Amino acid sequence: MSTATETKITKGDIWYSSGGYDQTNVKFYRVIRTTKTMVILEAIGTTVTENGFMCGSAVPETSVATGTEDLRRKVKWYSDSPMIVVDNYSMGACAYPWDGTAKYCSWYA
Repeated sequence: MSTATETKITKGDIWYSSGGYDQTNVKFYRVIRTTKTMVILEAIGTTVTENGFMCGSAVPETSVATGTEDLRRKVKWYSDSPMIVVDNYSMGACAYPWDGTAKYCSWYA
């Protein structure tokens, strides 16, 4: 099992989570620190460009921190890719490294 530092997770890396029911919510996070086994994330803003009926593309807004507290989480593995459980109570509870492409999002009413 690899550790956070072995996976080359570094300060400034962007991660995202996506999920929902009746809509697709996208959240972005920035790595603000790493330890041997943990990453510390801060929630950052999202810029959405509407490109259809109640749907669009989301990208991170790195200049805006939106969280009130930092998230300290262990890195886990899914299909040889790192993931971080950002919360245990919602769809889209896992964050993955952002690949630099806009993510689909949608909203209802």
